[in-house]
Amino acid sequence: MARIKASTLEDLNDPFEFNTIALNHPVMRSLWKILRSDVFGSVGVFCFSKSWRNPVIWSHYADNHRGLALGFEVPDENIQKMHYRKTPLRFSSRTLSNPDTPEAQREILEAIQKSSHVKFKHWEYENEVRSIENKGELIEDDGRFFKRFGEDLELKEVIIGAASKLSSSEVLSATSAKPKIVTTRLAFQTFSVVQQRTRALQK
Repeated sequence: MARIKASTLEDLNDPFEFNTIALNHPVMRSLWKILRSDVFGSVGVFCFSKSWRNPVIWSHYADNHRGLALGFEVPDENIQKMHYRKTPLRFSSRTLSNPDTPEAQREILEAIQKSSHVKFKHWEYENEVRSIENKGELIEDDGRFFKRFGEDLELKEVIIGAASKLSSSEVLSATSAKPKIVTTRLAFQTFSVVQQRTRALQK
């Protein structure tokens, strides 16, 4: 079964995920912690990069360039663009102290929506977009959550890392799809990962 694993609130590698609100009072921070858990504890997050050319991404997420990158086609309406900031979002503590008013509920909803696609500026190298889905719509397997490849998650290409020992034929034998296979190398004149176009050196 071709599927991709969702990240959950508990295993995201950024401790500030969905926690990008600046609150200056401990009671308000406790309230936000509860709200964060209630809202985002029930979702799975799929994180994608818009480009595979950054060598830092390969070092952090693909076993030091020995792994693979999967290129998916995802409908635009399923994708959130990430926004990167030097400082957390500002939010009035008074809103959380009076959460039942229409104005407060509107502000809380806006804060939740913004928090789902804001990260610290130093994550900007990831060039991330993401898809967020309810766990109830995903496949649960031993406490983990997955989404099947399909029309709204179509595997289009597999990019082989510059230090990978895998061959194109091995990659193709592992999937029933027929993705484009891209062999990569390190660029000669820039700090980037590029496609290996010399046929004899392709994997």
